[in-house]
Amino acid sequence: MTPVSPLLVAQITDTHLFAEIDREWQGLSTARTLQAVLDRLQQIQPPPDLLLLTGDLSQDETPESYQRLVSLIAPLGIPAYWLSG
Repeated sequence: MTPVSPLLVAQITDTHLFAEIDREWQGLSTARTLQAVLDRLQQIQPPPDLLLLTGDLSQDETPESYQRLVSLIAPLGIPAYWLSG
């Protein structure tokens, strides 16, 4: 039997992003908060094998907020799977 290497999964939930980058949710800049999480995620070695995005990904439910999410996670260069809430 061949040993199987572990799968490293990162999960980010409830980003509550808006189409506009300067909008806040409950007093927090969701875009800046997510960027801080993504910056930290990029420091993990070895990098995760995949990213799960779960929960309330968009606060305003616009295509633009989902596109913002795509552009923010693209630099990670890892597969991302979305399970919106």
